[in-house]
Amino acid sequence: MKNALYALVLANLLMGGWWLSTVMTSPTKPQVEIPVPAPGVERLRLLSEVQADSKSVAQQPPQAEAPGVDSGGPENDQDQSGIPAGGEPEPVDEQAEPADEEADTETESTATTSAPDTQPVPAPDPWACYRFSPSSDPAQIDTLREELLALGAENIRKRQDKLSRATGNWIMIPPARSRGDAQATARKLEASGFTDYYVVPNGQWKNAISLGLFSDRENAARRIARLKQKGFQAHREVRYEEVPASVLEVALPADAVPPSTLDPQSMDCGSLLP
Repeated sequence: MKNALYALVLANLLMGGWWLSTVMTSPTKPQVEIPVPAPGVERLRLLSEVQADSKSVAQQPPQAEAPGVDSGGPENDQDQSGIPAGGEPEPVDEQAEPADEEADTETESTATTSAPDTQPVPAPDPWACYRFSPSSDPAQIDTLREELLALGAENIRKRQDKLSRATGNWIMIPPARSRGDAQATARKLEASGFTDYYVVPNGQWKNAISLGLFSDRENAARRIARLKQKGFQAHREVRYEEVPASVLEVALPADAVPPSTLDPQSMDCGSLLP
């Protein structure tokens, strides 16, 4: 049994050595170069290759053509990217977009300018309101009220106020620097024939010399003239007092002319009309 196994191993070794020597000593086959066809000349193909291509084309399902697209027209020379087939991309005019923006702006400006003004025009106010100067004469106030009612007054409001009224013309010599100076002037007045005087003891007119209060301005002016003839610098001061007075406020039709009595002044109608 062992002899048979050794014989089999030896036979395998001999067979492997023979095959290896055969491969090492066999000549190399020359490589055949396939000629490259010239530009524009189609490569020669075997008949089996042509038949195989024909069968593959016949087995492919027909592709549906997009509606409205002509696959054979000149419009298809340019693909979806915007580059014409077989050529370079066309240059883009960079000035085109700003021109479009200027055109849009001009169109909007024209539309805005030509749009008509649809704002409603406010109706004129049918009323005009006035305030008259204060008056301390009740008869004058009543007469003015009657005139306003005749003009179609809507509302007449009477307010109480105060009015400064001149009560007389005071003749005096301005205050002296001291009580002694005032008394010295008073003695000179007596020597000149003016005995009706009074030295003011205090207040705003302290040390002034009062020479009378005249309701009539002409009489006051004659008194000042006599004093100046004797060398005295006499002055006239108008005396005022506050007396009760009435003020009328009224709303009149806008086309009415208010009476000029008591100097009417325009006012806001908000407080007179509802």
